[in-house]
Order: sequence, then C-alpha cells, then structure tokens
Amino acid sequence: MPGTAPLSPLLDVRDLSVSAAGRELVSGVGFTVRAGERVAVVGESGSGKTLTVSALLGLLPPGVHAAGSVTVDGVEVVGTPESRLRPLRGRVTALVPQDPGTSLSPLSRVGRQVAEPLRAQGHSRRAARARAVELLGQVRLPDPPALARRHPAQLSGGQRQRVAIAMALAGGPRLLVADEPTSALDVTVQAGVLDVLRRVTDERGTALLLITHDLAVATSVCDRVLVLRSGRLLADGPPAAVLSARDPYLSELVTAARETSLVAA
Repeated sequence: MPGTAPLSPLLDVRDLSVSAAGRELVSGVGFTVRAGERVAVVGESGSGKTLTVSALLGLLPPGVHAAGSVTVDGVEVVGTPESRLRPLRGRVTALVPQDPGTSLSPLSRVGRQVAEPLRAQGHSRRAARARAVELLGQVRLPDPPALARRHPAQLSGGQRQRVAIAMALAGGPRLLVADEPTSALDVTVQAGVLDVLRRVTDERGTALLLITHDLAVATSVCDRVLVLRSGRLLADGPPAAVLSARDPYLSELVTAARETSLVAA
C-alpha cells in the first residue's frame, strides 16, 4: 500500500567491531539481511568473517568482545545475556556448522537427533520422529525412514551435512546461517548441498547468511555478496557488481572463482 513503511530488516548490523587482547579484529562492519534474502559473506582465512558471524549469533569465544549494534528480529545481541539470546536460537536463527561432527552425536541415530529440536518445542515423540523423517526427505536424502535409523558414521560426508541442515531447519528458523557448509566436500557433492540450501530457503521463505571463502559458491546461491578483508567490509552488492569490480583483491577472488565449475568464466 502507498505510504506503508518498509519492513524492518530481520538482521541489522551497525558499526560492528570485534576485539581481543586490545586488538581490533573486525572494524565498523554494517549490513542488513531481510526476510527471504540470501546473502553471502566472503573472505579469505583471517578476513574476520567467522568472528563477524559469531558476533551476530552471540557466540564469541571467551576473551573476544563485540561493540556496536546487532539486532536479530528486533532483539539486540551485543551485550545481551545468554539467557535472553537462547530463545532466538532454533526459532529465529539456526546454524549449519562447517563440520557436522560438531553438531551430530556419533552415539545417537540420525532421526532421533533431527527430532530433538522438535521435542524441545513440545512436539510428542511420535510427531517429532515423523517430522524428522519429512525433514530428511526435504534435504533430498535417499530413503529417509531407513536413513533415520542409521548413525552418522554410516553416512557419507555430504549426507551428514544434509542431516545438519535438516536439524537446523527443524525449529522453523527465519534466518539460516551456514558456516562454510561445503568446504570439506568435493565439487559434485558440494553442488548438491548448495542446491538443497537454495531450494529449502526458497520454499520456506527463510533468509540465508552463507559464510564462505569461495566466491564461486557465494555467487551460485546468493542474491548479495559481502566481501571482508582484514576485518573491514570491502564490498556489498549483487554478484554481478562484485564480479565486475576493479579492486585488486576482488579481482583475485574472481580469478579463483572462475577456475571452478560453479561460476561461469
């Protein structure tokens, strides 16, 4: 309707800085992510991308401190006690880790692990298990009922990563944060996992924040690309604008991306 105010961003980052031992590691970063948007944060090792995302989720390690402002669904994250951030996790934000081994227990069957977030939300055991099987199907795992009865060690790396995505989706988050979800996978498996992320976020209207060192991965999935270098935001724009930029560092990223099969030369 004319005159209607635009919706507030789901994620609003303003002048974010992260420091440790008196040294500033991330400086003055600012950006927004709106509902349903897919945004990549790209940078080489040491660029500050992982620290930035940890600050967004309130998951900075001891001795590392954030300043500035980060609001998620209207809730300020910086300086907010863990007890107030906990309700955001699962329902508003969810993390897909780089290594599914950090989120999957080797001792528990896959279906039970995917069902755990649903049980925490009050679903009955039977309903949670049934929904877990549905989620395994949504991330395109073969024969979900049978796979739900397996342990993680019985799955391939790509299958374990898809299980991690299913777990993250179980709570119905509005923002899915995927931290280097394909870095340990070969190119063929990588493409399948990225297709799952693209499809499930489209179907659900879930926003995606994808953290990666690989510009090819970023441009194959996301509508916007943020480039970090030495803790500072170097670029923020559509993939085409980043790919055509004349900055020497961006040119290096583009050259590396074009050597892979995930972005056109």
